[in-house]
Amino acid sequence: MKHRFFLLFLLLPLAASAQYDLSRYISRHIVEEMSDTVVLPDTTPTVGRADLEVYDVAMRYTQRLDSLCTMFRRWHYTGSDTLSNPYYSSLFAKPTLLRGTLQRTLGTLPPSYGRRDEQVRRAEAIDHSLLYIYGTHPWLVQPEASDAAAAHPVPTPSTVSVTPPLHINPSVPPRAEPVDLVQPDFNVQIYRPNFWTFKADLSLQFMQNYISENWYKGGESNNSLLANAVLEANYDNKRKISFSNKLEMKLGFYSSKSDTVHHYKTNNDLLRLTNKLGVKASKHWYYTVMLQSWTQFYHGYKANNPDLISDFLAPFESVLSFGMDYKNSGKNFKIEATLSPFAVKYKYVRRPALASSFGIDEGHRHKTDYGSTITVNTSWTPIKNVTWNTRLYWFTDYEHTTIEWENTFNFKINDFLSTTLFLYPRFDDGAARKDDHSYLQFKEYLSLSFTYKF
Repeated sequence: MKHRFFLLFLLLPLAASAQYDLSRYISRHIVEEMSDTVVLPDTTPTVGRADLEVYDVAMRYTQRLDSLCTMFRRWHYTGSDTLSNPYYSSLFAKPTLLRGTLQRTLGTLPPSYGRRDEQVRRAEAIDHSLLYIYGTHPWLVQPEASDAAAAHPVPTPSTVSVTPPLHINPSVPPRAEPVDLVQPDFNVQIYRPNFWTFKADLSLQFMQNYISENWYKGGESNNSLLANAVLEANYDNKRKISFSNKLEMKLGFYSSKSDTVHHYKTNNDLLRLTNKLGVKASKHWYYTVMLQSWTQFYHGYKANNPDLISDFLAPFESVLSFGMDYKNSGKNFKIEATLSPFAVKYKYVRRPALASSFGIDEGHRHKTDYGSTITVNTSWTPIKNVTWNTRLYWFTDYEHTTIEWENTFNFKINDFLSTTLFLYPRFDDGAARKDDHSYLQFKEYLSLSFTYKF
């Protein structure tokens, strides 16, 4: 009974001529909005519920607007009657300029149509119908009650003659021309996306260093100073292509009282460049071409020995590999693993006298090997301020094998100070073996470092 009184109170203002015009134009526009997509139920039984509901409302109020009062006297609620649906109250109540309709159309208010398709279709049709009236018959529209006092009254054109559009086919209402309601100036600026990222990590370390006697570059256990720089320039267009470039530079010097030949020597000397081009194959896999090249900066000597054992470009090694790259990351863990079944390793020694020490035949300066390689880089933060970075490199030409496993543990003190523990086991059965030593080599240092990142 309450529903009947509410609906009667809602429909009584329809008797006014202005409301009659508004409902007629709204109903016409709903038919136009739905004419491209709605088909009568007898021809398309699978039409959506929302389409039929809006179409039914339009036809009822277009064809039988003059008999609504009679229909109400015979009407009773059935649970599915569209006349009792509160979604259409904005169409047949007081002709009001609704702020929400304008804001949703201009994009300043996100749509709140709901999750079901029929609700979205119904709400969009209502907004479009109201906009049609706002643009073509503004004198029938009044501001919202909250804005009535502040709004300027819109004069009703009493002497303006409104000529209806020409109807070529009286049974088909004409489609109105699109109306530009608002032309806002949002001062939109468009920027070209930059897919490059750059990163630098600089540190100066004081360390306690241990090197085994058969370390392939020589050196001595000592206390020393080490400068370290890691520069990265990476490209990722977030779709198919990634291109990463990483330059690692390490150079450390030490002096020892036990060495009477040299004033100072190097204890850590590395210049390594890694370039990797990837084409995305799936979520975590890339087709990859990778080039790894490395050498050292300075001369290498053993304690109390004037003979040179390594130098810049002595040796120089470069590995070009083709394969697949796996990338994955979580909250505290990141991994990049490159599996290359085909790889070419090139080794060059600038000083011929050192060639045999690096597996190159006497009288030659370079050597090329074909094989397979695996390179795995991981980063793990098990607890706050503690990070474990690893690099595992494995290459084989099916006759000799080289394995390097670099482990760096960083214990952060603050933004500028940290403690670093470096463990570096290495296996190389292609190099000349010293007497009474195995092919396994080991290097370690513990340092307090000053770090700067940007």
